[in-house]
Amino acid sequence: MQHFLLLCQLRSQKPVSFVPSPDENFEFCFKKDSLWQSEDLEAIVAHDIRNHGRQIKNILDETHNGHIAALTTDVYGSDESVIPFWGYFGGEPAASRDYLEKVDGLALSEDGTTTFRLSASASQGTLPDSDPWLRLLVGETYSWRHAFVISNAFVQGNKFYDNPIRSIFAPAHGMIVEISNAWGPAKTVFSVKEKHHPNGFMSRLSILKCWK
Repeated sequence: MQHFLLLCQLRSQKPVSFVPSPDENFEFCFKKDSLWQSEDLEAIVAHDIRNHGRQIKNILDETHNGHIAALTTDVYGSDESVIPFWGYFGGEPAASRDYLEKVDGLALSEDGTTTFRLSASASQGTLPDSDPWLRLLVGETYSWRHAFVISNAFVQGNKFYDNPIRSIFAPAHGMIVEISNAWGPAKTVFSVKEKHHPNGFMSRLSILKCWK
């Protein structure tokens, strides 16, 4: 989406005949050369003059829905019941458990709750790199946990923000990460603790999926 919006704002090309996003560029895009389609038939969708003046939403919706219909016919024989459902796809690939052997000073226990404990100090072990560490925590399957932690950005309205969860779960000496019901995404609870004083830990954050 961001790439599409950047293409719409290139100063070296003919302005688009619609407002791509109601953001800080709204004033620039609004009514910017709004009659340019009438100057060139090649610029009109399907080269059909009847498409001039149509809302861009309707044009894009027809393209989007037509593409889905074509894929449904070609791949699934027009049977929507056999289309698989995925709760999440994309993002970085999940890390293999083989990476555990490469993390210096990492202690792992699995007794109903999976617990990752990093070394308490630099003298007891170096910290792992952030990206493979995060992928190790979220497991080998794609789920809400994978999306929530691995995604580089969150979207709120039309704004993109750096994912703050990545910094919360970033490796630190003495960190403990607990994952209960790791193999059941609907019941998974994902928690991080940090050393609060020499004899105890303080829970920093717990995350779970709320199902309606």
